[in-house]
Amino acid sequence: MPKKRSTTAGNLFQELLETITALTGVSTVIYDRARFTVRAGRRQIDWTFDGHRSAFCTLARSTPAGRCACIASDVDEAVADALTRGEPYLHTCHAGLIEAVVPVMYRGEHIATVFCGQSQVNGAPASQKRWLYRRAKAFGIDPSALYAAYHSLNMTDTDKLLRIGKLLSLALTQLAETEDRAAFNRTLALTRNPAVREIAAYADAHFREQVSIGRLAKRVRHSTAYLSRLFHRSMGKTFSDYLAERRIGWAKHLLVTTGLSVADIAENVGYLRQSYFARKFKALTGLTPLEYRRKYRRTK
Repeated sequence: MPKKRSTTAGNLFQELLETITALTGVSTVIYDRARFTVRAGRRQIDWTFDGHRSAFCTLARSTPAGRCACIASDVDEAVADALTRGEPYLHTCHAGLIEAVVPVMYRGEHIATVFCGQSQVNGAPASQKRWLYRRAKAFGIDPSALYAAYHSLNMTDTDKLLRIGKLLSLALTQLAETEDRAAFNRTLALTRNPAVREIAAYADAHFREQVSIGRLAKRVRHSTAYLSRLFHRSMGKTFSDYLAERRIGWAKHLLVTTGLSVADIAENVGYLRQSYFARKFKALTGLTPLEYRRKYRRTK
């Protein structure tokens, strides 16, 4: 029987976005204004889901002018409109893509914004070659490369985008309610268990070092067995899983933002053996470190 995937250590918001993308072929990304998606102790959403990473979007912001226009269009204009509208709507970005923008509202608070698209859409300005060439030249981007990148995107239509947006809106609102309760329960558990709070904070600050539950048990004057049970009951995961998430999370950052070797990264995040680091990395991400780097490496 295949091993059941753990959702306790993962991020349910990311799993929802991954599922929608897999079912529809439409890319989804989330701009988490209030870091709501990690309030319940979830792993931070992977880099590929926290911004527009398609070949077209990456190229469109590859120059200073293009990057500034992208921020103004998506981060400033679209997110601000999402707050005002309070429901999914269609947005045309500076580079001519049409996307569904989904505000995630919880108890009247705008906690995040999801974009559905990065696709070819009939009627989108980017679908018009002359318009796209003029736009590319204005931002100092190779027009033919941007045109080719646009035609590498999956195809969809505005009706489908809005339907996906409405579905996501309903699902995300319910998920926000669930995660808020989980965050409250976690906060309550940490308040009631200062020993757990102390060792979690220690792991956050010292995950690059050789940290063990046994050493920390002496620090808080509990037996190793008791502290292990208390941590698991309070946090919903073992201490070793908690520590591994912190280490692998930082390793992912180093893989996509630096040229460090896998061996150096393993040592940097606290693993003495590269082979063990590689196994742990694949267990948590589904990819080897080099596969992850090739897939998500930032375009220079």
